[in-house]
Amino acid sequence: MATHVSHDPFARTSLRRVAMGAGDCHWCGTHRATLYSYIPESDDQRSASQTSGKRFCNIECFRSYSS
Repeated sequence: MATHVSHDPFARTSLRRVAMGAGDCHWCGTHRATLYSYIPESDDQRSASQTSGKRFCNIECFRSYSS
């Protein structure tokens, strides 16, 4: 089940995350018991979104990787 993380009303996008289990963060390499996959969703395509498969330890690592 995806958890709602944030919504940008001007860009009309939302960000959700899904717990993926233990492993190493794709950005910083830290080993964690719980990693997350983040799903950016457009407001007009809410049902068609999928995870990228990359796992991150927190939102900061995801945003650093995405920028």
